Amino acid sequence: MRPARPADLDHLLRIERRCHPAPWSAAALAAELGAPRGRLWMAETLRGRAAGFVAFHWTGDVVYVADLAVDPAFRRRGIGAALLGLVLRWARRRGAVEAVLEVREAAPEARAFYDAQGFTAAGRRPDLYGRGHHGLTLVRRLRGGPGTR
Repeated sequence: MRPARPADLDHLLRIERRCHPAPWSAAALAAELGAPRGRLWMAETLRGRAAGFVAFHWTGDVVYVADLAVDPAFRRRGIGAALLGLVLRWARRRGAVEAVLEVREAAPEARAFYDAQGFTAAGRRPDLYGRGHHGLTLVRRLRGGPGTR
């Protein structure tokens, strides 16, 4: 795993398009590379093939996971958990107390993944992903209190 670079954008966009029904644009991914309070990290195979990525932002004591995508050819190998774990460890070291993200309500595999990572539903966002496509806000405590790992 390493920070993504501008030269990686085509690979990241390919993964994004394979993973999400309403993928981010190339411009949106490029903006993540230069976000002042954000990071875009990618996982690659030993042969240098892009396998997945995570984009996140932080404000104060909260880290927001904006996008997590693993190429379908590389799923169920722990890449998503490794990317998310990297973010959570990074955030804890910087004093974050909570991680937040949104997931499609109608994405059972993604919801099961985040449940297994210790996230719990904190709210519902009607039409977040378009008319009739609702989102759930998920939260995980990083320090102190229930739900801390």
